[in-house]
Amino acid sequence: MKLLFVLLQIAYREQQSPSILSATIKTVILLGLLALIIYLIVRGVKHVIKPRKKEEKSTPKKTNITEQLKNIKELYDQGILTQDEFDEQKKKILNH
Repeated sequence: MKLLFVLLQIAYREQQSPSILSATIKTVILLGLLALIIYLIVRGVKHVIKPRKKEEKSTPKKTNITEQLKNIKELYDQGILTQDEFDEQKKKILNH
């Protein structure tokens, strides 16, 4: 808005012809609209592109599943879990 007033003051001071004054006003308005369109496009693109949090979350989950399977395998190997308990726990881990 200030740019428009500055350009208008320059045009009045130099006593430009009405056609130059009109062209100056149109240019400032079009530049403002162009800036608004660019802003909205960039803002919209940022909202459309989502961060890859889902992929990052799935990786720790897989690691967690692997760790859980290793833990129950160790318990089975140590004789703490029976074969049935091991199979049951394995199914629970893999189904989640």
